[in-house]
Amino acid sequence: MSTLPIHQDGTCNGLQHYAALGGDREGAAQVNLAATDRPSDVYTYVANMVNQVVEEDAAKGDRVAQMLVGKISRKVVKQTVMTTVYGVTYIGARDQIERQLKDRGDIPEEECWATSSYLARKVLYCIGDLFAGAKAIQTWLNLCARLISKSIPGDRLEEAIQREQQKDGSSLNVLSRIRKEQMAAVVWTTPLGLPIVQPYRKTKRKQIMTALQTVYISDPNSPAEVNGVKQASAFPPNFIHSLDATHMMLTALECRTRGIVFASVHDSYWTHACSIDQMSAIIRDTFIALHSSDILGKLEAEFKARYADYKVPLASLRVGTFLKKLKMAGVRIVASPEEAAAIKSIHTSTFDPLIDVSETAASSITSPSSCPSNSNSKLTPPSDSNVNNTPKKRLTRRRAPSRRPAGVENEESEAEEEESIDADMLLADKFIGLPALIPPLPKKGDFQVETIKKSLYFFS
Repeated sequence: MSTLPIHQDGTCNGLQHYAALGGDREGAAQVNLAATDRPSDVYTYVANMVNQVVEEDAAKGDRVAQMLVGKISRKVVKQTVMTTVYGVTYIGARDQIERQLKDRGDIPEEECWATSSYLARKVLYCIGDLFAGAKAIQTWLNLCARLISKSIPGDRLEEAIQREQQKDGSSLNVLSRIRKEQMAAVVWTTPLGLPIVQPYRKTKRKQIMTALQTVYISDPNSPAEVNGVKQASAFPPNFIHSLDATHMMLTALECRTRGIVFASVHDSYWTHACSIDQMSAIIRDTFIALHSSDILGKLEAEFKARYADYKVPLASLRVGTFLKKLKMAGVRIVASPEEAAAIKSIHTSTFDPLIDVSETAASSITSPSSCPSNSNSKLTPPSDSNVNNTPKKRLTRRRAPSRRPAGVENEESEAEEEESIDADMLLADKFIGLPALIPPLPKKGDFQVETIKKSLYFFS
């Protein structure tokens, strides 16, 4: 007789879910989804990959690589591998690795920053190479969240633009109002039917001085602008966490149905010694059932249905490398020849990679129906009153300092500033339906999730 809990842990659960979602055969083998004669250790595998890259760099005379030869252990890379599926950034990875190198004590402390910076890049590169399917899905989730955070409900959009046009009709004011209306949060439903809303918003805080300290308070119920950066970066890990929680709940429910005692802490599932084999079979069956339900396909369909009438301002796509990432993900914007010519006249090549010119297909670009002057949904140059005579200082943009001579820098900066402002105002009342911008799902590999029934080390 024993009442001790016996536990089984997953092998880096986040990567297990990504491998199953993407049908990633190579990734699945490294996180024990595939049937093998011995357990795989993804942390050791990545450490060996990094060691090989470092040795190649050291042979070429790289000073930093030479300091790291033979010193990259499983422990050095483990935390970064574990958190990469949960959105760890380069800065975060560098800090994690720097702590591990300092703990080793065989790297001079003054060299730890340089070596950790170098090593973080190599570790992230090797993880991306090994788990290419996971990276593609992570990128798709991130792009969807970015688009949602930039979208506006159709009815709300028409009302907002109509109000601004009734005031003075200035494209500058319309553009400013549109940005304030971008308040959509990412919402999805788990396979168990639980709706989830990401709460990240730019809440205003008020500083309160007390006799002992300074306290910041905020009202969570007050309307606040959505935090688009946080919505996008947090969605991939939150979505994977929701799948992990779903798998745990399915396992708990099935154990209860069979009268098996069950407890869990995240990915550690507990039961008594006498029922460990039964729970082991249940864990596999519920994981297979979960990932046999076309999770990503249902998520895509839910987004397109939930945000069917949402519009994304064309001007909001001109941010950093966003357009380039959308193109690489397979997004295309259908435009008439007139619209395509108008867009190209705004910014020489910004939108070129995304535009498909069509004489027959319906254009993706629309204008709010409540604006009589734009009812034909064609792009037309802004009037002089809206652009040429608009004070540019109201849309000042910060620019990184340049190494050019001061006079040249100021000249080019002002010219580019005016061009960017004019372009945004010309696009101020042009929108694309959110469903048309959602990228196609990444191609799924040939790994069959049913294989885990033969894996002895899936949960061990």
